[in-house]
Amino acid sequence: MMLTYETLDLFSIQNNTIQARFEKFHQENPHVLRELIRLAERLVDHGQRRLSINQLFEVLRFETALQTRGDHFKLNNSYRSFYVRLINDLRPDLGGRFEMRRMSA
Repeated sequence: MMLTYETLDLFSIQNNTIQARFEKFHQENPHVLRELIRLAERLVDHGQRRLSINQLFEVLRFETALQTRGDHFKLNNSYRSFYVRLINDLRPDLGGRFEMRRMSA
């Protein structure tokens, strides 16, 4: 089998932890967190008490011209729980509105 850039890239991704992949993605795309916070603030301003990271991801995917780099997916679903924890750390007023489950190792 001939190795191409894509197969090498997939191979290297598979050897990284999901946390390491998220950290790299977040470093390359800090605007994603800013947009998630902006959307969460907007929902809270309109009276929404509970927030869903799933909802925020879908809005970013389909209602914005958000561009990302460094991952095959525009927004990787595997990063959702990491973003909720970041929001909770940076903005407890918003983070407390998300239901969070314990992360498995």
